[in-house]
Amino acid sequence: MSDSAAPGDIYNVYEVSDGAGPETRIGEAELDDTGLLTVTGGSADKVAFLSDVFARINAKPTLSKLAGLEPGAERFALGTETVKRDDPAFFDALQTYLTTYYGIRLG
Repeated sequence: MSDSAAPGDIYNVYEVSDGAGPETRIGEAELDDTGLLTVTGGSADKVAFLSDVFARINAKPTLSKLAGLEPGAERFALGTETVKRDDPAFFDALQTYLTTYYGIRLG
């Protein structure tokens, strides 16, 4: 994991703002040394939501992130890179995944 993520750290979980207002803290999560997330706090409705999101993400052995294209790639192609949980880029890929698909981030 990257230098910005330390195993066992507790993170606040924020609902990402659409730019119109401040982000809202909705809970707390622990990221363990294997890259798995556990809910450690929040209101009952948000704990259920975060537990579901984290269960889905924890079930994935890897995440994908956008990457540069290979030379000669077809027009309008998207390049992706697979990031394993033990990869130094995992935390950044996790943040992007959480924001893109669930509208939340760790902070």
